Amino acid sequence: MKELLLSQDDRYLVMADNHALYVYSLSALSLEVTLPVSGVINSVVWHDQRVHFTTLSEGQSQSWYFDLADKHVVPFSSIPMHSILSIDHQHVLFLSPQRHLMQMNRIGGQPYMLKDFSQYSYLRWAISGEQVFVSDGSAVFSFPVKEPDSFKQVYQSDGGFILRLKASDQPTPDVFISTVQWRDNLMLRLYK
Repeated sequence: MKELLLSQDDRYLVMADNHALYVYSLSALSLEVTLPVSGVINSVVWHDQRVHFTTLSEGQSQSWYFDLADKHVVPFSSIPMHSILSIDHQHVLFLSPQRHLMQMNRIGGQPYMLKDFSQYSYLRWAISGEQVFVSDGSAVFSFPVKEPDSFKQVYQSDGGFILRLKASDQPTPDVFISTVQWRDNLMLRLYK
């Protein structure tokens, strides 16, 4: 399982693996929709009654949304997006293939760059309200969407590598990380 998300109204649960989305109705306790996708799912996020997701297929990233009301998948944008997160009813944040954190109006318009993360070879990010959290694998940094230059470190790993980063919703954002501890590599000698 790649993602597990609860809708804002607590009525649906979305599970995602690499190649499909599964939408469960919590009131009926049943699988409501299985949505196979072409390519590999990169990110999934709820917004209102839509599930926004990004895929990677043959080196090209695409963004989509699935509307629960009409059960259709619709392309969200022709702009390449590696991952997408929702900040409010009007805007989304997304990470471009060049690792630029971009903001864009949902209805259209041109995206603009909030912050350049192209120097990072590894990047995980999450948002809570208008607070952005970013990890390079060894630390977590934070900044408000409206003040991307106020970038500050909020956590330093004690040697573990940060694999996942999630943030809870407001009013008090909590950041959740999953880490792995690296061990010395073992070298094996093979004998004939």
